[in-house]
Amino acid sequence: TATAQDPYLGRTLGHVRLSARLGAGAMGVVYRGWHERLEREVAVKMLVSQRGDNRERFLREGRAAAKVRHEHVVAVLDAGQEGDVAYLVMEFVNGMSLGSILDEAGHLAPDVVGQLGVGMALGLAAMHDK
Repeated sequence: TATAQDPYLGRTLGHVRLSARLGAGAMGVVYRGWHERLEREVAVKMLVSQRGDNRERFLREGRAAAKVRHEHVVAVLDAGQEGDVAYLVMEFVNGMSLGSILDEAGHLAPDVVGQLGVGMALGLAAMHDK
């Protein structure tokens, strides 16, 4: 159930029950959840902004991202809005964020940076192709 610290924990959006908060940014919060119909773990990105034009842009970008299938792009499985909450349901990728890796390691070897850069560039190219 929802808690005083996080009113979204335990809540269901669409067909996804939110189970853990994974992170937050300037405009969004990402949760881990269980998609009841697909019977799989997913990530749910929710838009924090209350402006309607931001919600529509967020959902439009989610629909565009859902058309992309590429090994370097997280798949968008669904998008929706409940009340004033807009959300994207995405495949769950278990692991650390690049920021966490950098915080822990301090720096990365040049060959690792090159591999990461190539993966990011390929993913961005796939997004721009659509």
